[in-house]
Amino acid sequence: MKIGYYTAVALAFLLSLPNGKLQAQDPSFSQFYAARTYLNPAFTGIEPGLTFSAIMRDQWTAVPGGFRTYFASVEIQEPAFNSGIGITAFKDTEGAGALTTENFGIAYMYAPGMQKGNFHIGFRSSWVRKYLDWDKLVFPDQIDAFGEISEATIAQRMDQSTSYIDTDFGILWRFDTGGKRKKRGQKYKGMPKMHNSIGLSLHHLTKADESLYGFENTYVPLRITAHAGSIIEVDIFRSSKKKLAWSPNLKYDLQAGISVLTGGFYLMYGGFYIGTLYQSEQPLDLTDTNALIFTSGVEARMQNDMSITFGYSYDANTTGLGTRAGGVHEVTTKINFANARLSAKSKRRNAGRFMKCQHFF
Repeated sequence: MKIGYYTAVALAFLLSLPNGKLQAQDPSFSQFYAARTYLNPAFTGIEPGLTFSAIMRDQWTAVPGGFRTYFASVEIQEPAFNSGIGITAFKDTEGAGALTTENFGIAYMYAPGMQKGNFHIGFRSSWVRKYLDWDKLVFPDQIDAFGEISEATIAQRMDQSTSYIDTDFGILWRFDTGGKRKKRGQKYKGMPKMHNSIGLSLHHLTKADESLYGFENTYVPLRITAHAGSIIEVDIFRSSKKKLAWSPNLKYDLQAGISVLTGGFYLMYGGFYIGTLYQSEQPLDLTDTNALIFTSGVEARMQNDMSITFGYSYDANTTGLGTRAGGVHEVTTKINFANARLSAKSKRRNAGRFMKCQHFF
């Protein structure tokens, strides 16, 4: 019998139970810009038109009963109202599906007019349901000396689920700098053009009770996320339609006393991108499970106003669990219809200046 499998399932369940002393952290995506509304609701409707996006994360593939996380969104940008509107869906399964969290939300972003750059304010309100599949759990007292599994256990059955309303808030500032380069002889003088993004988001503001078993003080811990990035144009391999750029990015998460820093850079050219990042719990400790992240993707334009983007990333554990737990795989898809709008074309008075900054992936 696969005792290790069942033990891992029960362990995942026990670690997931909220109580006064033990609190879990939210799942985190390595390709965090592929789940932008999850990262910060101020990103809602960041791209022109209508955008469908989805991401799947398969974590620690060598561990029986690992973790799988899914996120999807439908967003539309409306320049006539300086707004973005979105619908999001999230699902996270732990311990071979023993513990499941589902989240369905509505997001809204408003960007007041600015002379330079764009400032975004975003909200997301969600209905969350967490439930336990008791039949997928096996406890130690169910395993006999020969490794056989019995149905009898002294563990008290918990079939109930819990649901609550959750709220996120975020701000984002996007602005351009540089761009006044002139070619003098064989060299360029001046600063290259940079498309910058700085944001802060607060998650679980409603302090909701997520207990499945009636424990006290089992509130979802507040998560604070800060992120920043730039797209910096490079002079080599430049053409009228293609530009080479590199993009440094940084993300910092703080929740329940645990902080995680993710940083690295991407290279982009003609719809292709590759990137390398490193994710580390702070302060750095070799017993923590830190990871080196490799990612790549491609954007294909199907029509004048339609594009499809595919992305993939792999996390290689460098410390902590190391290679024994297997890596982390993420697959992303995004479809954008750039000309889709809610309002009539005659009312798009802000379309020329609203959100002129380049977007990330």
